[in-house]
Amino acid sequence: MKYIYFLAFLFPYRSFSLDLIGLTIPNYYFLFPFLFINFIYGKKKAKKVIYVIAIFPIILTLFYVVKASEQGFSTLGLTGINLIINFIFIFLFAHYSVNNVTLFIWMIKRLILINIIYAIVQNILLLLGYDQLTMFHSNLASQINYVQPEFIYPVFRVSGFFNESSQLIIFIILSLVFLETINRNTHKYIKYILSIMSGSKTGGLYVLSFILFSNIYLMAIASFALLFITSYLLTEQPKWFLFSIMAFEHRYEGLIESFDVVIDPLIGVSFDEIIGLDFISIYYVSLGWIGVTILITYIAYTIYLSKNLMFLFLLPISLAANGALPSMQYILFVASAVILFENHKNKINLH
Repeated sequence: MKYIYFLAFLFPYRSFSLDLIGLTIPNYYFLFPFLFINFIYGKKKAKKVIYVIAIFPIILTLFYVVKASEQGFSTLGLTGINLIINFIFIFLFAHYSVNNVTLFIWMIKRLILINIIYAIVQNILLLLGYDQLTMFHSNLASQINYVQPEFIYPVFRVSGFFNESSQLIIFIILSLVFLETINRNTHKYIKYILSIMSGSKTGGLYVLSFILFSNIYLMAIASFALLFITSYLLTEQPKWFLFSIMAFEHRYEGLIESFDVVIDPLIGVSFDEIIGLDFISIYYVSLGWIGVTILITYIAYTIYLSKNLMFLFLLPISLAANGALPSMQYILFVASAVILFENHKNKINLH
């Protein structure tokens, strides 16, 4: 069973159902029947914290019903439906993982290792000029002609089994922080090296977070500086708000535009025009601010569960770069947070 569990998450962007029947379904969704049966008939009971996670798909579904009754289901699209299904999957997956911690850790470690190995192979192939062989792990239409960009020769911004380098580094760093928290023997400098070598802006922001978080005095100085900058921006330059600090180049443009709209509606930017991949840009159009608030509450709750302040730094950076919640890295993070919560509370066996 553990190998099926592992393989379901190994190819997050190559849908086998698309190859077979022309319908794109994430591979890990095929665990649904097993996870549901395990939840109903499994010997181990669900932890109370798992039921709180279950509240979110219920609230989101009710919100959708109310919104659809006003606007019609055709205006909502598939984003919210996929999100509800994803919430249900996370609930079942987190339940199974917290009752099978050894298996979860086994899988995380191997996913990290095989992604690093594959990323090295990708880099070698790019150096040899075999660009077309580096994206066989994805069959999404948008990735057919994608070429992994160069970082600093001979290093490329390789993606591993993901679509791009930022997704890869988000998965690796969130997973390493999880392993470091439970084992206390992970070499912390691995996080620095991999973040820098990823070549992604997200990795650069991670490194900054690690440096600030490693020293309480630096963190205090950074907090006061951030408070001062935020106060200044809100009073003198309100249309550049807090998130403009990390909103540089194309990746974070959606965040700038999002908060521009909220704080200064006279600038004439429409959310329909936003092209960012950040969390706000993705979910405002289909969910509005009420739906986004529900999702932010959900994210804050998972950070609380982790009992690790480092995630308070890492999750906003991650969601600013890649804000799609039904992604493998965030599914695994929620399960990790539940495990960390149970370990903090009951000292469960994590080895």
